[in-house]
Amino acid sequence: MIRYLAIDPSSRISGYAIFEYQNRDCTLLHHGVFSTNKLAYSQRFPQIDWWLEQIYEQWRFNEVCYESAHGFLRIHSLHSAIQVITEFCKRKKIRCTPYTPSLIKRSVTGDGRASKDHVASVVELVWQAQCLTDHESDAIAVGQVHGGYLKLYEMAGESVEVCGANKNPIKRRRNRRF
Repeated sequence: MIRYLAIDPSSRISGYAIFEYQNRDCTLLHHGVFSTNKLAYSQRFPQIDWWLEQIYEQWRFNEVCYESAHGFLRIHSLHSAIQVITEFCKRKKIRCTPYTPSLIKRSVTGDGRASKDHVASVVELVWQAQCLTDHESDAIAVGQVHGGYLKLYEMAGESVEVCGANKNPIKRRRNRRF
C-alpha cells in the first residue's frame, strides 16, 4: 500500500489531497486547502512546513506529488513554497514527484490547455468530490495523475513498493525500452 499527499502549491492557498494506492486501485481519502493568506510573507513558508508536519502526523503518507512551477517564470513565492515541500520530503526521506501543469491537464481532461473549470468538472465527476476551490480540485488532479503512473508501472510488470531514503520507490528495469 502506498499513501501519498498530492499538493497544488502556493505561498497563499495550497490545495491538498490524500490518496491510497493498493492493488491497482486509487482511493481519495481526504482533500482540503491550507491557507497562509493572512500571514506576513516571511511567516508563510515556516507555516507551510508546520502544516506538512501536521498532515504527515495525521495521515502518515509515504510519497508526495505536486504541481511543478514549470513554465512559470520567476515566481519567487511559488518556487519558495515548492522548496519547502522538497526539503520536507528530504527530511522525512520520502519520494517527491513533480508534474507539470500541462501534463496534469492533458492526463485528466485530454487537453494540455484545459481551463481550471474543465479540470474541476472532470475531477468532481471522476472522484465524486465536492471541491470548494480550484486549489482542491487541482490537488486531486495531481493525485489522479500520480496514481495513474503508479498503476502503469505496476501493469507493465514493475513492482511498486515503498523504499527507504534515497531510493526510488518505483523499481524499474534498467535498459527497458517501451
